Amino acid sequence: MHFSYFHIGALRHIRQALTDDMAKTVAASLFTYVSTVIMKIRQRSIKYQGPFVWNKLSTEIKNSPSVPTFKTKLNQYLLDSY
Repeated sequence: MHFSYFHIGALRHIRQALTDDMAKTVAASLFTYVSTVIMKIRQRSIKYQGPFVWNKLSTEIKNSPSVPTFKTKLNQYLLDSY
């Protein structure tokens, strides 16, 4: 089969377009994966988990009159929960 310069140029353009699309797809997949990993790491941080832990505490513990009392009640709560 005989290809003209036009045909070869068109084939190169199609191949480049496919390569670009595949590269975009791979980049999008990689970005999604990395974003998911980062999100999971953030969900394990104290900034994310702290409010959940605080909301699980009883009002008696949260309203402790002093820091030593809070620590004692918190330690007892944590020991009882495990």
